Amino acid sequence: MSELSTKKMKQILFAKNLVYQDVADAIGTSISNISKIFGGFRKNMQLKSLLDLADYFGCTIDDFIVYDKSNQSFYLETSEIRLASKIYGNKKLIELMSACENLSNEELDALNNVVRTFKK
Repeated sequence: MSELSTKKMKQILFAKNLVYQDVADAIGTSISNISKIFGGFRKNMQLKSLLDLADYFGCTIDDFIVYDKSNQSFYLETSEIRLASKIYGNKKLIELMSACENLSNEELDALNNVVRTFKK
């Protein structure tokens, strides 16, 4: 899961030599609200607020986000994703894939040729 990084936001704030009041005035909100945002107490901010902050700081909202890379897809090609989704939950296909796991390339080629004869 990705989350808002108050640490990143504070780094931008301090790098630009700004204080909470400057930000509050610039984006039209209260200093209390800005304090809650930078303190990490606003977990579900509205997109408009994030965009206003990013615009004021001259960056994008991506600069405020820490991405959890463990949640990213392992697959690079859409065909791989499609195949994995077909295998998922299909006990017979899982069984077949497990049986093929330690086969050599030659054995996989031979098995592939057998499977192709069923498709004809």
